[in-house]
Amino acid sequence: MDRIDIIEYLLDKMCKNEVIHLRYELHSNNYRLTEVECNLIESTLQIENLAETQKGMNWYITPHGETISKYGYRRYLEDIEIAKTKKKEMEQVEFDLAISNIEANKLNLKNSLVNHRNFIINIIIAIINMVGIILNVIILAKS
Repeated sequence: MDRIDIIEYLLDKMCKNEVIHLRYELHSNNYRLTEVECNLIESTLQIENLAETQKGMNWYITPHGETISKYGYRRYLEDIEIAKTKKKEMEQVEFDLAISNIEANKLNLKNSLVNHRNFIINIIIAIINMVGIILNVIILAKS
């Protein structure tokens, strides 16, 4: 049995009996766990809010632990990994979108400068045309 199987077993047992003596459970089932492994299991139960203890002896399952016990601890961990992967993918999509927006903004700025230049050219042409029309009217008026 690996650590996940042991945690699933402990959660299931706590759901049925409500209270367990964790160290007794870990040593009585011939898991052949080292002290470090036992501490890791205890830490996992506490950090992930699956179970809590009073004075390190009796362990009680938490409401979160009951939910995970029904769902399965291994599946819970797999779902966390899937959520992390989806989050990373979403962050990458958002990053790519931000890059795309920056490039679009640069292109819009370039087009804006071209449009501004064309606007000035059009005004100059309009002024030249107006001068031409005025000169044409003056010439026609004199003749």
